Amino acid sequence: MSIKKILMISITVISFLLVAGCNTHHTDYRGEHPELYTVALNSWPGAISFCKLSRGAPTTDIMEEDDYGRVLFFYPLNSLEILILYISQTSDDEYVWFYPHYSFYAYKAEDGRFQGFPSFSKEKFLGSFPAEEIEEFKRRNDWNEEMDLSKAVRVPIETHIKLREGPINNEHLTQTHLEILGPMDNERVTPSLRFFMVDDYGRSLYQGNRNWGKGDDIVFRSVMVLFQADGSYEYLELADSILYDQTELREFKEQNGWNQPY
Repeated sequence: MSIKKILMISITVISFLLVAGCNTHHTDYRGEHPELYTVALNSWPGAISFCKLSRGAPTTDIMEEDDYGRVLFFYPLNSLEILILYISQTSDDEYVWFYPHYSFYAYKAEDGRFQGFPSFSKEKFLGSFPAEEIEEFKRRNDWNEEMDLSKAVRVPIETHIKLREGPINNEHLTQTHLEILGPMDNERVTPSLRFFMVDDYGRSLYQGNRNWGKGDDIVFRSVMVLFQADGSYEYLELADSILYDQTELREFKEQNGWNQPY
């Protein structure tokens, strides 16, 4: 089997998990840090659909804390190929603050698999990532600098595992998926887009994935769709559904008026 075919099969499985979500036996977040769980759900659009490799309730693992209370932490994917770190700025009993861009860092194992995971020590776990990229990730989140929450977004802390619903109705989501990505190969699967986030003025961001073809001819597409409050939309083609360019997404949102008054 060719490397390309193996890669496309892996992407297909991940995309299915993103749409289907976690197994029903998984429960709400029961750990000590629901504020970190909330950051993961609101930083990367696929986080809500992945579960702990142990197949238990989701957990968060703190890796480091800086002198001002920021937290570098890990929230597991259902994958041994890609690991994701997040940074939370601060929190109280009701809300958590984090930067709207660059609050997560995803890294894919060079040999295709992180050996020994998830039984890593913290030091060995962080050693799996390129040191210079971790330092850049921290720098973008003002690690060990005085807190400036004017640069952060605030969201209510949540603990419930659910596929959240956005402001766009299902009929419009299906039609938009068809217009951008075309019909699904499996007629029993209804084309749709997965809700990610909404701004203060009614704009919303969704992600959609689709693959088609067979063997070495499999084609995979992933898009971010930004709806205005009136339902009109623009979309951004992503190079990868997980390891996408966060700067490109930030610029796309800015170009379409994200969090700006009409």
